[in-house]
Amino acid sequence: MDTLKFYHWIHANTTDWGRVEYLSNDGTWKILGSLNDTNSGNWYNTYAGWSSAGTGYIHSWFDLKIVMDYAIPTQFRWAFNPYTFNNTTWEGWAVDDIEFTFPKVQIDAGVTSVIQPTGTNAYGTDIVVKCVIQNFGTDTLTNVPVKYMINGITVGGGFYPGPLVPNQSAIFTFNPLPSPLTDYKLCVYTDVNFDTYYFNDTICDQLTVIPPAFDMAVLDIISPLVQTIHGDSTTVSISIKNAGLNPVNDFLLRYTIMDTLLQVTETWHGATPLQPDEEVNYTFNQKYSFPYLGYYYLCVYSSLDNDGYLINDTICRRLESHYTFIPEYGANGFGISQNVPNPANGNTQIMCYLPHPGAVNLKMVNQLGQAMLVRKEKMTEGENLIELNTGNIPDGVYYYFIEFEGQQLGRKMVIAH
Repeated sequence: MDTLKFYHWIHANTTDWGRVEYLSNDGTWKILGSLNDTNSGNWYNTYAGWSSAGTGYIHSWFDLKIVMDYAIPTQFRWAFNPYTFNNTTWEGWAVDDIEFTFPKVQIDAGVTSVIQPTGTNAYGTDIVVKCVIQNFGTDTLTNVPVKYMINGITVGGGFYPGPLVPNQSAIFTFNPLPSPLTDYKLCVYTDVNFDTYYFNDTICDQLTVIPPAFDMAVLDIISPLVQTIHGDSTTVSISIKNAGLNPVNDFLLRYTIMDTLLQVTETWHGATPLQPDEEVNYTFNQKYSFPYLGYYYLCVYSSLDNDGYLINDTICRRLESHYTFIPEYGANGFGISQNVPNPANGNTQIMCYLPHPGAVNLKMVNQLGQAMLVRKEKMTEGENLIELNTGNIPDGVYYYFIEFEGQQLGRKMVIAH
């Protein structure tokens, strides 16, 4: 410690006194300084301490370096001794603005203030952190590392090139970074090697995050969920939310199939404006039919002028287009079994049931609808066994179909070698 400073105003009887005491290393409280101490300023006007009625605040200071028997940890107290507690004349002793100073070290940099951001900022915008740094030490500093944390995690940093001479301050501006989505604690600090005085390194502030003025979010794809039927028309329904601060009258909604295979754009226009935090469901008027078998992506987008947060504008879903196997195709006793084994590795068998003798057409396709195997066979009434060799067919998901007298049944087959 270097110096003790404070302001005080004593308004007391001449028999009253106030003084500063410190805890010594022998466990006793001792008076700090003496009457007219030469290592101080405005220190004690009596042997006991300060007394009498003053006319206003005075500034007193004391050189703490001359005391050699401080206890660890060091403690100070302001003691006041009134002659009597029952008086209406004297007001006592007021102490304010207590300050301890410490001797300067060679290398000591710190942050004195955060200029921006302050208060609130909207998510979807970039925050540009700007602060004031100062050289508190005795050495001139160059390439001063300055960093900042959000919620305890360091996310930004840079170097102030300098030179930064003793007592000089400078403004440092970090590169932009997207705002957090929720309230956060911002701490800016210097990180200079061999800086042993950490108490002035860091300044922290709590900031509030608010929505942007306009933000239309796609919350969910209500339908389709997992699969679509090959050859059928599919309806797209979604859930949307006005996540911004202002009501919205109309905006564009769009969905795409495999990005460029199909693009549909429609306009939402409600009977009343969509209010902040309000959620609604929307069903597109135009349906679609995916022309291939297998997996594909459906993506839905919102498009609003001046939308302040684009990340929540889009939702995509992986869907599977497949054939449906409906009972009508198996009328009059015609049916087929699931291939065994499935997944297939080499030979696999399918049981086919016919109501009477006749010819059947067998076809196996991949997920793009390309034929991998085509066969025509004559069968008898009842059970018939079909054996397929899949050894030359690549691993994957396939569909096989058997047609009999205009009726068709199908199943899915997995090949894994």
